[in-house]
Amino acid sequence: MDKKKYIGCEATQQFFAQKRENKATLSKESANQAAESARKSFAEFAEFVYKIRSGYTQGDTKHAPINLSTDDAFKIFYGAESTFEFLQLFGVNPEKDTLEGMARKLTGNAGFSLNPAEVFEMMATQSSHTAYSVQRGDYSPEFTFLLPQVILDAIYLGYANSGMHLNWIMRTQNTNGQDSATFPYIVMGGSPAAITAEGADAKLATVEIKQKKPKTQKLTGGIKMTYEVLRGTTLINLADALSYVGEQMAMKADAMAMKVLVSGDLTDGSESAPVIGVGTTGEYKAKDIKKVIAQMTRLTYNSSRMITGLDTGMEIDELPEFAGYSGETKQFRLPPLGVPQNFTREIFTMPSENQALLLDPNRAMVKLEESGVMIEQQKNIVNQTVIGVVSMSLGFGISRRNGRVILDKTVDFATDGFPDYMDVDTFVAEFYTD
Repeated sequence: MDKKKYIGCEATQQFFAQKRENKATLSKESANQAAESARKSFAEFAEFVYKIRSGYTQGDTKHAPINLSTDDAFKIFYGAESTFEFLQLFGVNPEKDTLEGMARKLTGNAGFSLNPAEVFEMMATQSSHTAYSVQRGDYSPEFTFLLPQVILDAIYLGYANSGMHLNWIMRTQNTNGQDSATFPYIVMGGSPAAITAEGADAKLATVEIKQKKPKTQKLTGGIKMTYEVLRGTTLINLADALSYVGEQMAMKADAMAMKVLVSGDLTDGSESAPVIGVGTTGEYKAKDIKKVIAQMTRLTYNSSRMITGLDTGMEIDELPEFAGYSGETKQFRLPPLGVPQNFTREIFTMPSENQALLLDPNRAMVKLEESGVMIEQQKNIVNQTVIGVVSMSLGFGISRRNGRVILDKTVDFATDGFPDYMDVDTFVAEFYTD
């Protein structure tokens, strides 16, 4: 992308910068001038957003798509801190104006009437981010782009602010509209390194790397909106209600991620998480937890998160080593073996309540994103209702099989300890005997 072209609207950037510097409302004239500059550059802004979200080529370099939020887009291009701050240029007050009221101010038509079917139709047309390509009747370009984005962003922010799986991944990889991505995977086992004496034939120490294609899945949820909601609910309250849709989708995405963390992304189970037992079956002890963390540390993995069900989490809380710990006041003592300083515990419904999952979020799993938040229409001719179907296409792929370990209190460590590919002692001992 030509950086010189996409520097944003300078006049509007200056207006918002001065507003924050002065910490006061600037004159109505300066606000009107900034709004007029924004209108004139809106086609360029919509093109900017579309290219960022769908990917673009600059010279010989192809840039991958980025799921840029509308808030961030307004911040980059116009200098506004949020979509709502930008809307205030056009006289829209999120705490007082409804969606229909916003529509009237953006269209300049005080008698404009909005119905749910039109709202969902615009969202369905624009949510693929071909934002500025369609105008409808007397609707201004600002309206046809902004109205869908206000709703879509509220849903996306609900997802982004509550998704636990976003703390379990090393990165998000866009699949460029495909329902799968090609990944390498390491076949665990064997010795990946060897020592060769001077002048001797090289010992072949190999790591087998195969190919896999983890797939995305489509998450969906429905929204019904009545005329009363459009005409009577303020934008800020509507955004709060819509964020609930995003929160529910995030919970489903969390479950998708946990399933992959536990079972892996291959149907034969060859990328499933290693399961080890405890010293005394039927109960957790601090030693069991520290043993897993320490072993992962020896493999250079930072097992900084432990995820358990509610009952297991409370059981672990009652261990003497955890009792009374406030997280603030610490006595001077030697640091626990292998336990990282930023160790975090989370509660999530596990496939088995008897299991705890320890995770290095920077090594274990990648999130795949085929598309961001999109809206489709679903019309019921019989009862004359229109439902907006919200969808996201995403998935997860395992990066390192031993980047996470399941500790199961129903399993005996004496018979089910660390798998061979996590056996650091045997691997190191080979060098002592060479």
